[in-house]
Amino acid sequence: MMSPADRARLTAEAEDLVTAALEAQGLAALECTRLHAAYHEAGHCIAHHHHGDRLRAVRVFERAGRWLGHTRAGKRWALTPDSPPTADMAQAQRYLAGPLAELLFSGSPALAAGVDEIALARGIVATVAIKIGVDAAELMDLLIVQTIALLEHHRRALDAIARRLMRKPKLEGDVVTAIIRSACAAPAEVARR
Repeated sequence: MMSPADRARLTAEAEDLVTAALEAQGLAALECTRLHAAYHEAGHCIAHHHHGDRLRAVRVFERAGRWLGHTRAGKRWALTPDSPPTADMAQAQRYLAGPLAELLFSGSPALAAGVDEIALARGIVATVAIKIGVDAAELMDLLIVQTIALLEHHRRALDAIARRLMRKPKLEGDVVTAIIRSACAAPAEVARR
């Protein structure tokens, strides 16, 4: 569970990220099309699968002219003083994979994509850094590099999930898992067809 002070700090950090994005890009910072949302949720699916979570469902939907999404997967997790740092970092990667997939692979110009999830990941990483006695900024940089490498490694699956979400707004978890397994098993020549 998150303390009220931690929640307020993360909310302020997310607001700061949105403000910076708006200053840099104007309203384009908030643009979210169905394609952007599809890649965002596909990124979450890849991270959940990588960490051995059972995928239950993923969906994209339109609300007030913006596309959003939701991925249901995994087990309950709580950041505590006693939670294992590896489990904490896995959760941070699950949060980070969506915004990074959207920004890197959907062509989204929106710097404000997933700022709430980025703020959560940064908060988790800061706590882990204290637990293990390392610099939080360096640990966050490492997590970003590892998450990008994970998404690039599973690029065929990422693209396939996003394409499917463009055709159908909701996918059951077993379908997503089958897509990931198929894309990972397929040679590059077959996957491009």
